[in-house]
Amino acid sequence: MRRTHVDNDAFIFATDVTIDGGYRTTVAVQWSAFPFPAAPAHLTAIDRFLTPRPEVAEAWFVFPTDARKSFDDLSQLDEFKNRALHLGLVHYRLFEVSEGGSWTEVPIGALPPGYEPLALDPVIVQHVQSDGMRQIFRDTESLSPASAGYHYERPGRGHSEVFMRTSQSVARAQHAYFIAMCMLSLLTPTPGARLFADTGGIIPLLHAVKDLWARMDSRVSGVSVDTFGGYEGYEDNLKLVPNRDWVVISSSSSGSLAHELVSRGYAPANRIVTAFYLSRTPPLAENGAVLCDLSNLDEPYVESVRDPRLRPHDSYRVSEDQHCEFCEQGSHPIELIGDSFFPAPTNLKLRMPSILDRPLNGERKRPKAVMRNFDHEEYFRDFYGLGAIVGPGTVSPSAGSSDTALQYGVSTRLSHLLASDEARSAGVRERILVALGLIVDDAATWADPVS
Repeated sequence: MRRTHVDNDAFIFATDVTIDGGYRTTVAVQWSAFPFPAAPAHLTAIDRFLTPRPEVAEAWFVFPTDARKSFDDLSQLDEFKNRALHLGLVHYRLFEVSEGGSWTEVPIGALPPGYEPLALDPVIVQHVQSDGMRQIFRDTESLSPASAGYHYERPGRGHSEVFMRTSQSVARAQHAYFIAMCMLSLLTPTPGARLFADTGGIIPLLHAVKDLWARMDSRVSGVSVDTFGGYEGYEDNLKLVPNRDWVVISSSSSGSLAHELVSRGYAPANRIVTAFYLSRTPPLAENGAVLCDLSNLDEPYVESVRDPRLRPHDSYRVSEDQHCEFCEQGSHPIELIGDSFFPAPTNLKLRMPSILDRPLNGERKRPKAVMRNFDHEEYFRDFYGLGAIVGPGTVSPSAGSSDTALQYGVSTRLSHLLASDEARSAGVRERILVALGLIVDDAATWADPVS
């Protein structure tokens, strides 16, 4: 269920902040990435968001420093003052974010008598940012499950039933700028820096970082954005200048790409940031920083619409020493290739059932790769005798006296078979109609199947 709001002007979400003593306060956060002309219409979205949420105690307007004038002007409107100072149910507060990612409250006048606002500290800021990013990931459906009977083979040989498609989390501008704002505290702005992404899908995120730097710090210029192509392209494309450039990895369930870049000397750990992480094991500092850990490792696990954290899924890194349980169970891997993680062309070969696949009265000694789960052995014998199921040396019914042998397979045109004298004598049509419930089986005897 979508619990957030996003449009061209703002991203809005609600989060529960727990303070000392276990007391919980619900806060609605409106992030606005760009300056705007102050007008009452800018309050419409937050009003609609708050209407079905009576538990909200405070509404925070968060914005980059260059949007300060827009909110100064907004706070002077009567429509804002009526909400912020006289409504009494929800208390409005303003926070500006610097180029280094720190939050500072902008005073807007006296709060209602007797009200003690939440004290802003780094722990609360970190919680609000993480919860907002997790809600973006959830509401943009960035965790993509494979279809039944399939699983993903990710670049790097990892097998999993789900795939983190971070590009969906940064497709909207306000989403991308919110995540970029959260990332500012991990990235040091440097003139001429190059920001490298593992996939072109998160280029909007890096451009948002670049834009925030340029807007809030005039000394930062000449920043460029590029992709190094993930596992397949880093050897050719990742040429990092130490203490200047940065590597941003879209998502990870193991830290394997970051580990490979560090271990092979393509990037130091202190210049790598992974945007989203989902795993049963905590991230390792030796693989760089993690912006947002999506993992819910609580025991017992309780699923809640108010908790956007995700339960990690099984993942297998296939090698000579480790096999994939999904493959062992017959699930087919969908190989994802390139830095955009497109499904690779498949060489799936269709195989028609043949006499080799006939039921063996419960015996299961054949290899797993051989089809064997057929019901109603008598049907199989009937159709094989009529030429519907063929094998080496079987003459096609339409071939007359020709000795042309067919390959293994099942005919998809059975009308001539059901109309034959052999089919009538074997009672094939009646058996099918009885099985479908179209006629009642009141016959005392059946003819022996043709074999």
